[in-house]
Amino acid sequence: MNELQDFISKYLIEYPIILLLIILLIIVLFLIIVVIQGRYVKIWLIEIGEDPKKAVARMADEMNKSAKESVENAKQEYKDIPKVQLYQPQKMSESTEYILSTKLDLENKIRRIVLSTGGGWAGSSMAEADTYLEYAINGGHIDKRLEHEIQDFYWIIKPGEFGEEIPDKQLFEIQLLATKIHNQLDDIISIISDVLL
Repeated sequence: MNELQDFISKYLIEYPIILLLIILLIIVLFLIIVVIQGRYVKIWLIEIGEDPKKAVARMADEMNKSAKESVENAKQEYKDIPKVQLYQPQKMSESTEYILSTKLDLENKIRRIVLSTGGGWAGSSMAEADTYLEYAINGGHIDKRLEHEIQDFYWIIKPGEFGEEIPDKQLFEIQLLATKIHNQLDDIISIISDVLL
């Protein structure tokens, strides 16, 4: 232990330049290790290595550039392939559109009647419209007369559902029947809403 104290007092205290050289050597070795490991150090105004923020930005720029090049290469490679167009159905006639919209409204009202009276069951969201109609009939919400009118409506609109042109007279009959059915369903919904409130 005395030898170490003698060395320190003899060389490091008497010759401070040696102490500075040792400190400088340690700093240089530290900086070499930092550079080899790819780390970043900032000592006062001196920066060693790459700033992580700049490194991330540089890598993002490189990835962006690489992606753009890949897209451009793919465009060149597949330029002769025709573009895919989404399927566009034929335009419906006004009568067909009216029939389908009216049928959907009718089925939604029947579904609302069943679900608002506790008729929901597991899988009810996937049920067909005729299942809801059956529940509404069995639950006593739709009487026999209205049931027959709904069945008549389904029967009379069949050709129009498949895109056949409906004569004006028949379309008028469908409109009258639909109005009658919808008014009755609205009355049922109103009564159910009053009871539930």
